[in-house]
Amino acid sequence: MKVLQISLLALALGLSGAALAVDIGELTVMCDDCHGPQGASANSDVPTIGGQSTEFIDDSLHSFQIWGRPCIKSLYRYGDTSRPKADMCKVAAGLSDEDITALSSHYGELPFVPASQEFDARRTAQEALGWSVYASAQDGQVKLEITDRDGNPVEVAKLTATLGRATHVKDDQNPDFQFNGQAYVAPAKLGAGNWNIRMVARAQNGTEFTQRVILHVAKG
Repeated sequence: MKVLQISLLALALGLSGAALAVDIGELTVMCDDCHGPQGASANSDVPTIGGQSTEFIDDSLHSFQIWGRPCIKSLYRYGDTSRPKADMCKVAAGLSDEDITALSSHYGELPFVPASQEFDARRTAQEALGWSVYASAQDGQVKLEITDRDGNPVEVAKLTATLGRATHVKDDQNPDFQFNGQAYVAPAKLGAGNWNIRMVARAQNGTEFTQRVILHVAKG
């Protein structure tokens, strides 16, 4: 009996490994269609993932699953480029822990190919704005307060936002924020618990500002 159990376990492990080998091919096609062949990006708005450390890739994908990083929609650059834009939070939401481990190992073992990218410049420009953002909800409204270094309210040139849960996308909504002279407010139906506001704003000088803002709604 013990020999039979060991044999069955070995067979199960062998099958799971074979399945994983098939799945990783499908997964990397999906990744490479945005990030470039072998994860080497030639586009300034898409990061290179090939050659990054396994730990970094693993941490990043798990962070995207809980909307812990800005999730900006991006076009597919390879394959069927007519597909709708994708964002990493929704992509990562469909990955299992096994998928993430496999992808991290695959791309972590590839050589890093440097590319000319503008992420550092964009981050520096955003930080130079000196903005702080705070979210709250009361009486059927959600409020988004954007202030400058001196605590003064900021009116942006453009603001879009997605309001949703950290764990799934079925409750996602896009509030119609309007500036009232002090903050941006919008009607919203929110249940108790934690919510995220994934905002993309454009300053009057054209600088883009992206941030995930945590909103906690207390039980009524």
